[in-house]
Amino acid sequence: MKVRFRDAFMANYTVNLVDQNNNIVSRSTSTGLRLSRENTDYQYFYKRYLVCVNGYYHRIDTDFTNGILVKDGMKSCKISNQNQIGILSFKEIGDIKTLSFTNDTINTYNNGSVRFTINESLVNKTVMVSIGGYLRYIDTNSFYQVSDNVFKLDFNNMLFRDMFYESKRYIDLSMLPVTYYPSNSDVITNESLLGDSNLIAYLLLSQSFIIIIDNNNLETNKKYVRNSNLIDMYISHIKPEYPLVTGLGRHNVYWYRKEDKQYSINVVESYVNNMLYATTNQNNLDVIGGTRLPDNPTFKSKAYFLEIKK
Repeated sequence: MKVRFRDAFMANYTVNLVDQNNNIVSRSTSTGLRLSRENTDYQYFYKRYLVCVNGYYHRIDTDFTNGILVKDGMKSCKISNQNQIGILSFKEIGDIKTLSFTNDTINTYNNGSVRFTINESLVNKTVMVSIGGYLRYIDTNSFYQVSDNVFKLDFNNMLFRDMFYESKRYIDLSMLPVTYYPSNSDVITNESLLGDSNLIAYLLLSQSFIIIIDNNNLETNKKYVRNSNLIDMYISHIKPEYPLVTGLGRHNVYWYRKEDKQYSINVVESYVNNMLYATTNQNNLDVIGGTRLPDNPTFKSKAYFLEIKK
């Protein structure tokens, strides 16, 4: 019994461009995506599946008839000029429920950390979160449980600066109240990035939400895949059916093919940026920017399958 992952197009889903009310519209006015497929129970889909766009999880909704609305999915496609859509299935695990972060349930402490409260019973449940599209499970370092219904997110321990610059190429971060340097729109003040107002705004993104799984007996394992000499390709000796984690935790959508008793896995953008600010103590910097190391701007990310099972 495990969580499984698949590319939406490989799973024969049709994708339409829609507005926020799930009505099909032109590309210029579209903000979301609608997934549809014949003989699909959308109510069941809503209770057992998550959807990512270009590796970042987005909230979903449904009218139970026309398909699954991926909120702000088309916004993300326009920003990135990419349209990879992945589906994470909890079919074998149990029902899932997603909740929005709200101002009423978030508490900040002016130190780069946030506590949030879930106002319902969590008996025999497992809690995960999507933070700006990055899926996280309790790890005792950046995300952990404080009491029965209170959890803590420590942004100091989740490479948040790197996450910001990696994800701004894929999702809309324009509403974040970070302070940009007047002469360079790619440079921000370090203080504003980890400030309370920005962390709250980050948790109010459509890519940030709480996931409650109706199962309290889950375990996670990492199954590393082998790097290939070819760009954007990995090699696996096991069948690809799990989410593939690359970079800073993005679930990279992939296609695969069996070749000579192993599997070749193709992704889009397997590299990680070598940021210039990472060469010094970031806590001592007043500003940080998106400049990469001139002589070595990127490197190919290691990757692993994330196995979630009961």
